[in-house]
Amino acid sequence: MLLEIARRAIESYFNKKSVRISDVMKRSIGTKLPVFVILKKKNRVRGSMGFIDNILPLYESVPKAAKNAAFADTRYPPLEERELQEIRITVSVLSVPKLIEVRNPEEYAGKIVPSKDGIVVVTTFSQGIILPDAAAEGKWTAEEMLRQGCITA
Repeated sequence: MLLEIARRAIESYFNKKSVRISDVMKRSIGTKLPVFVILKKKNRVRGSMGFIDNILPLYESVPKAAKNAAFADTRYPPLEERELQEIRITVSVLSVPKLIEVRNPEEYAGKIVPSKDGIVVVTTFSQGIILPDAAAEGKWTAEEMLRQGCITA
């Protein structure tokens, strides 16, 4: 359902039709959890966006994140209609982030399990999010996840 909604949301940008969410879908996916949508074209990221803090029901956050990934991720040009059939969409429903408290920054890596945990690195003006799938794909250690999170932020 979430993948279908994400794809329909992106298509709605081009066909100018709103995405209708049935009451059945709203009941099924009305949970309020963080979500992240990644678009890939030929196994390369083409856009990614999500909601970590402003937690909305999934039937609202998934279409917004999908459209943002397609058209508002400033690292990539906006998606073009001709690319629609080539795009693979991944929707990740996340748990609510928990603050990791340490006395010494070197302790962070020991608190992270790559491929199981995701991380959110927050700076004054931005944040970097690394999902467990990215760590698994890259075969990253906890230190590499932290480094990538800082680069992304």
